[in-house]
Amino acid sequence: MCVTEDFFGDINPLNYHTNFGIPKAKALLRDVLHKKIIISEITGGEITRIQDVPYQAGLIIHLSELITSVCGGSLISSTRVLTAAHCYDDGVKVTISYTVVLGTMNLFKGGRRIDTDQVTVHPMWNPTISENDLAILHIPKIKFSGLKITSDQYLSSVSLTIISNEECAAVYPEIIQDSHVCTIGNNTASTCHGDSGGPLAVKIHGKSILVGGKSTSWYLYVTSE
Repeated sequence: MCVTEDFFGDINPLNYHTNFGIPKAKALLRDVLHKKIIISEITGGEITRIQDVPYQAGLIIHLSELITSVCGGSLISSTRVLTAAHCYDDGVKVTISYTVVLGTMNLFKGGRRIDTDQVTVHPMWNPTISENDLAILHIPKIKFSGLKITSDQYLSSVSLTIISNEECAAVYPEIIQDSHVCTIGNNTASTCHGDSGGPLAVKIHGKSILVGGKSTSWYLYVTSE
């Protein structure tokens, strides 16, 4: 989570789209028009080759015909993308449909693009305290070999330290649940609001294992059978 001074007290995903997602979508579109290279929203992150994180997904969120927002996600199977529930319903605005973007670092250009309006939100999602901030997008079955990931595509990643929920609750006593995974960055490197729904992965024996999805300023446990 972002635990630098700038983010203390600013951890509620309520009204995420108006406060963060819509402005970020407009900024990314401007950068595309001016042909700027966008690496990532992660602050102070390290450069990562996109082929090393083929599960990374970008989400263009359609709130109306003219209004779009953005989030991140993780491709967890050939038909499902994990994201944050507040990327669908932030307590104020509800998403109409998504464009899932795979195989590119640029959300509004290139890659594989899949439209869907099929989403399953955790039935106990609470946008006020970000409890159960999980959602699954359902997409047509894809072939991973068809993502067309090129070697010159890069993202930013950041190494975070997992801390105990007790340490987290000392700062956010009314918010931290047993289902949360708390991580901490530093003064120069952390995740930020535009990374919502993006993956938290740990490397075990050289293999990346997805353990969570970003919920504004913290991560949630994800388990699979």
